[in-house]
Order: sequence, then C-alpha cells, then structure tokens
Amino acid sequence: MVASGGETLGVYTRRGRRRGIYAAVGLPRLLLLQVAAHELAHAWQMESAPLLRDPLLREGFAEWVAYRVLLAVGEGEAAERIVARDDLYGQGARLLLDIERQSGPQGVIEWTRRAR
Repeated sequence: MVASGGETLGVYTRRGRRRGIYAAVGLPRLLLLQVAAHELAHAWQMESAPLLRDPLLREGFAEWVAYRVLLAVGEGEAAERIVARDDLYGQGARLLLDIERQSGPQGVIEWTRRAR
C-alpha cells in the first residue's frame, strides 16, 4: 500500500510457497489496521483471483476491504479518507463501492474472482 504522499506503507509478497505481509514500522494503530486489511486483501487475491492484473481493480479491491474493515470498527472518518483519494487507490475503491451498491458485498467478491 502506498500513502497519498507516495511512501510505501505495506506490501504483500509471494515467492514460491512462501508468502509475507510487511508493514512500515511505527504506524499508528488505525493506519496499521488499514494497511493490514489492504495487504490481506492482496493475499486473498493471489489465492482466489490470480488472473486479476488491472492495477485499478487490484488496488481498488484492497482499498474496498480496508474501507469495510474501518467501518466495522467504527472508524467512518478514516474510511471516508480512502474514497476521497484522487489516485488509483481512491478511484478503485469508488469503483468497487459502486459494484457493491449494485450487487452487495458478496457480489464484489464474485465480481473480483471473475475480473481480469
């Protein structure tokens, strides 16, 4: 995950059978939660939607998951900052939220599995 300022806050890696999620040291609790949710979404993508290559869709799905997690823990203001971003992350999150409005959360999951 890349912050709006351009610094890398987290990353999911996969080498053969080894997988890892890394987050920047010293992140505030709320930001660490957001980064962890985002990177766990990428881990799910690699296992469940490996053909998903479009960066807008990949990052949008990961941000959609982070958005949903933040809402679930009562952090609506932080969740809204995700969709307010003007970059690929915010654009993708808004796209996935549009899909959710049409088909619900399970529809987003199914749509992501089929997307390329």
